[in-house]
Amino acid sequence: MDERYTKEQLWKLIGENLKRTEDFLLLYSLEALKEYEENAERIQGIPLEPITIDGKTYIPRNER
Repeated sequence: MDERYTKEQLWKLIGENLKRTEDFLLLYSLEALKEYEENAERIQGIPLEPITIDGKTYIPRNER
């Protein structure tokens, strides 16, 4: 079956697809932000421990 679309129909389809893509990206971004905030709250109270690399000890600091 050979379906032909007018320019107007094609632009309408493109617009609908762009809107769905924007909605998906917004939802995905909001979920990622929510997860980031949850992780930040969870690890905020965990004390940082010194790290030893090649015999040198580095003491991480919470710089806010």
